[in-house]
Amino acid sequence: MSEIENNFYQLDNGVCRLEFVSSLLGTGFPDTVTAGNLTHTDEVLALLAKHALIVPFMKEIKLMEKLKAVGNYLYSRLVTFYRSGRGTGNFDMTWESYQTELSIEKLLWGHPLCSTSRLYSINLGPGVEYPSRSETDRMGFLCLNPVFTCCESEYSLPPLQIFSKNATVQHQIMNISGAVNLVEGCSGVLGRRLLMCLVSDFYVTGKVPLRENDFLLSLKAGAGSHGKRLIGRIIITELVKRLNTRAKPRYPRVFGCLLQMLRDRVTDMETVLQNEIISLNIGYFPAFREFDQSGNATWNWSFSYGFWVITNVSISSTCTAAAAEAEAAEMHSMILTEMEKSKLCHTSMYRDVVFPSLHQVLRKDAERKLSIDQKVAVLTFVSCIGLFKMGKYISFSALSTLELDLPIGQRMLIDLEVLSRFLVSGVNTLRVHRLHESIPWRLDLKAGSKIKPAVESRSVEDFQEENQQPI
Repeated sequence: MSEIENNFYQLDNGVCRLEFVSSLLGTGFPDTVTAGNLTHTDEVLALLAKHALIVPFMKEIKLMEKLKAVGNYLYSRLVTFYRSGRGTGNFDMTWESYQTELSIEKLLWGHPLCSTSRLYSINLGPGVEYPSRSETDRMGFLCLNPVFTCCESEYSLPPLQIFSKNATVQHQIMNISGAVNLVEGCSGVLGRRLLMCLVSDFYVTGKVPLRENDFLLSLKAGAGSHGKRLIGRIIITELVKRLNTRAKPRYPRVFGCLLQMLRDRVTDMETVLQNEIISLNIGYFPAFREFDQSGNATWNWSFSYGFWVITNVSISSTCTAAAAEAEAAEMHSMILTEMEKSKLCHTSMYRDVVFPSLHQVLRKDAERKLSIDQKVAVLTFVSCIGLFKMGKYISFSALSTLELDLPIGQRMLIDLEVLSRFLVSGVNTLRVHRLHESIPWRLDLKAGSKIKPAVESRSVEDFQEENQQPI
């Protein structure tokens, strides 16, 4: 960082000297000899015009001062990202700092210093040393694109080789990156990220004879005990208490580091973990030990240690899912009414079907405590994006008016993983983000996803009688 600052400090203090050796032959020399007497100025200028050895600029236009101001701005931006985002794995700051580094390299050296970053530099805007399709080459000066223009998915990162060449460290970076961005969103989204990170840690260190996706499926309550060594039962409250209080950050695991990072930002981590275990219907859990073979206080688990059966699982998640499904069916007609009133689209073909995104959006927005009218506004906005993705007509002038009335903006919907970080292509009048990959949007109008009747409320005794198991 100090070297970058020093380079920009010296940017307008450089002096270029043109030196050459010559000799005077003959007689009749003038009393005063200047450099112009010893060289042909026109030929030197022609040489510099043909071969760009030196690029002269007039002092009156103060070009070097302007370049120095741009460089100092990029340097201060990079320092801000370093101080505020150090050790957090912030997804947005990671991309913005990477783009800023490429801009500084382009400004000082004319090209990215790392060959792996060449294609990224073209897509992000700074470009490389030769003419390309970058925004800088198109506009003529240092120009930057939105930082997510070269992301392959919601969770893709800059080339991991610039952080470390170790495959294990790269896997750790992938697991921990972006978790801080989920704190302001839904606790269910954050809990799922934590649980997936924990399962990944167990998979990496446990010598599991399965693929990682199959290992996660084997932990489901309906997977059965086939292929697993069951060693006992554990109450879910005791499990989340152990996970929260006894997590030790030990290489190559990252779950403990993630908990330490989020502990100051999340008040009730145990509830977040417990709700997500119930939501994912996890019935078996690796029976980890709290000391390794050397007696150090850290997690230690191998596939041969076996699994616990999780007991005392509340049925609140089942009831909540049923209630959300019933609420989605009831609010469908309100959404169609809002679409007609706002002249967003024609709704006649959607009366006998339910938009598939409603259930997931209601589940992720549950913690926002929105009123009925506010829920209708959010669901209408999300449904219109899904219809546009299907190729249906949507009035974007009316959609822009609806966006102004949203109780939560698109930035918060991105944090809730309702909307994606990527923009909808082909729309120039409004900046609309795509739906997140976890939100279903495809509507089968031929088969007709018929509206289901409201789910009747059931007592706990009825639920126990149907499943024949105590709570």
